Amino acid sequence: LLMVLVRSAESWVRPYVGDIFRTILPRIDDGSPQLASKLLDTVAALARVGGSELVPHLDKLLASIMHALSDQSSAPKRMSALKALNNCASHCGLVISPYIKYPQLFTILADLVKTESSDVSLEAIRAIGALGAIDPHQYKAASSKGSSAGSSAGGTVATTDKAALSGKKGAKRGKRGRHAGPPPNVMTVLSSDEHRDTLVGDIVTDSYGREFSGEKYYIRVSIEAILNILNDPAETLAHQQAAQSLISMLGPLQTNGAPFLGRIVPAVLRAMEMAPPSQADFYVEKLGRLVCVSRQLIRPYLEPLFELFDSEAPGTERLQSALVGLVEVLAEALSGDLGSHISTVLPFLVSVIDRDTNESRQVTDRTLHALRILSPSLEGYLFLVMPRLVSLLDLTITPINVTESTLGCISSIVTSVNCNSFASRIILKLIQLLQCSPTHQLQTLVIDTLCTLMEQLQDEFTLFMPMISSTMKKR
Repeated sequence: LLMVLVRSAESWVRPYVGDIFRTILPRIDDGSPQLASKLLDTVAALARVGGSELVPHLDKLLASIMHALSDQSSAPKRMSALKALNNCASHCGLVISPYIKYPQLFTILADLVKTESSDVSLEAIRAIGALGAIDPHQYKAASSKGSSAGSSAGGTVATTDKAALSGKKGAKRGKRGRHAGPPPNVMTVLSSDEHRDTLVGDIVTDSYGREFSGEKYYIRVSIEAILNILNDPAETLAHQQAAQSLISMLGPLQTNGAPFLGRIVPAVLRAMEMAPPSQADFYVEKLGRLVCVSRQLIRPYLEPLFELFDSEAPGTERLQSALVGLVEVLAEALSGDLGSHISTVLPFLVSVIDRDTNESRQVTDRTLHALRILSPSLEGYLFLVMPRLVSLLDLTITPINVTESTLGCISSIVTSVNCNSFASRIILKLIQLLQCSPTHQLQTLVIDTLCTLMEQLQDEFTLFMPMISSTMKKR
């Protein structure tokens, strides 16, 4: 009746799987063959419904299954044991390790395939397939250890079963350390949007029996471990190293790292919030590296990054430089298309230019490079950018190298968007700069910029030709 209930009402029984299993497990070996057969059938049904609840008891269950498989007096009991073994392998992650713990298991299954009826033989084949393939060298080593330990204990399966059931006694004789193997390594990986995963031995499985192995599995475990460190406020001292390791891992992964970006970006931002203000530039640089590595793949997760560009928030020169660098990599990764976020980024860049009071104006120079990358997206925002650029064409307040960068930025913008409304202001400033230009290289750049404007303005440029010609004659 209990087995029928489990099979017929899986969703209702699932919360009680653990209690039911703990109740019937001790009775499997103590009852009659008929009762043991029914109990093993119930175990098979429970494994399919809630396999993760059986994981902590797999050692004892495996010993009972081995005892049932070796019972030659009852064919139904052996059939039920095979079903239980098959379902535990499929839904509880009980793979490979049974061959290591019980080297004689494969021989028993092979004999059942050869000697039993077609139904039992077919179920044995299913169990062999579900248990998976073991490395031949590892199996040979386990078999040699198992045979030597078996001869010293009498060489029977029953002796092995007793040793497995009496863990303390077996540990004193040293058998567990030699051939029984360590207890299953159970590790749970918790995720807010995914099912709970349980690792048994070397194979991970979730509550639905899906297995994960290979390169992607190890990538996932590694990234989960680093994310746990980044999300833990008690590990703030390790956050920088964890962020560095995480970004270094994503480089070689390329597209394989895309499924993790939705959790990595918030984790790095959270670590940045918990860090002292002096470390903010470090995390911004790592976010820039993340964008550079992921490129278009990171587009769905960029919304929180644009919140960093606050034009009114004060910041150190290093932080501003790092944020400008983040704008650069964002623009390059997205081919200059920041969408609606351009209205957030441009006020920030302009504020960086206004606040840069350093004599070298290195942050301004880097900001100009960012504006050159964004130039195709500046249509409709020239009123915000162009006045600041024109004001930089003043050698009394701007170093020559920054002036040259400004000329290059203006040329790039003029080539990309229509600047007719600002043409007169730009040309008049260029003429003034040409009159007081101290180097031949700067003069050449000014003339190149005028030529770029001429290509765009065409006939309208003739209005400025007399003034430009007069200045050129004086120079």
